Amino acid sequence: MNIKTFIVIIFLSGLYACSQEKVSFIPKEIPVLTPDFEKLSKKERMHFLNNKMGIDTLSDGTIKVYEVSEENIRIYESLAQYPYYCISRTFDKRTGNLLFKGVLAPCYLAIGKSYYYDKTGKLEKEIDEEKGYKFRINQLLHCLDVRGIDIPNSILDQYAVVDVESYSEPDSTRVGYLKEIEKTIIDGKPCYKVNYFFYRFVPAPSIFRVASSKCLEINGMDGTILKEEYGGILHNDYDMSNPEVRKWVDEHDK
Repeated sequence: MNIKTFIVIIFLSGLYACSQEKVSFIPKEIPVLTPDFEKLSKKERMHFLNNKMGIDTLSDGTIKVYEVSEENIRIYESLAQYPYYCISRTFDKRTGNLLFKGVLAPCYLAIGKSYYYDKTGKLEKEIDEEKGYKFRINQLLHCLDVRGIDIPNSILDQYAVVDVESYSEPDSTRVGYLKEIEKTIIDGKPCYKVNYFFYRFVPAPSIFRVASSKCLEINGMDGTILKEEYGGILHNDYDMSNPEVRKWVDEHDK
């Protein structure tokens, strides 16, 4: 079982709920890391090794999601003062030495500075994850929020069970839920590709739920929306063995 599957199970168990709380996207809210070396204490390392995988909620609201692999301990830390972002760290399982740290935006998009270390703790590499982008991640999230696309809040919400009632009406002020953000190059310019999904209910022959997706291409220099296109119906959300359902999908999935 990997960490993403584990988080899904946690949500389906009802231990956590998807938060749709609105916040103002201010650039200064992005956490900034330093290249300073870090190391797990013996107590911390043994806690992770004994539990293998889990979620710790601290008294200050910090949430730590962790998993132990054959060689490493990977920790995703969601800080209460930085909604929508988390800090990712990887430690050597045997020594507790830091091997990697970086900041992740929603959909596990690497932003800011990422740092890589060798097994002795020496800094090997520093990467500017947003090099070439003038339209920064907080500006992008604000743009999506204004368009009515809900943003997952914290590492836990990445795999939250979405309230489909919020997306059942085409004219709703909230039009969908963010699924993926990707940095890419289009015509030689840095861009973002954003995928989001939305739901609607269709009576054919009885009411059933249809999940569809849309894709946006956004200029990474000034935030101009270059393209918006329909991504199609997601075929894992209803019973395609029903001939009436299949007929409706074949007629509308264009």
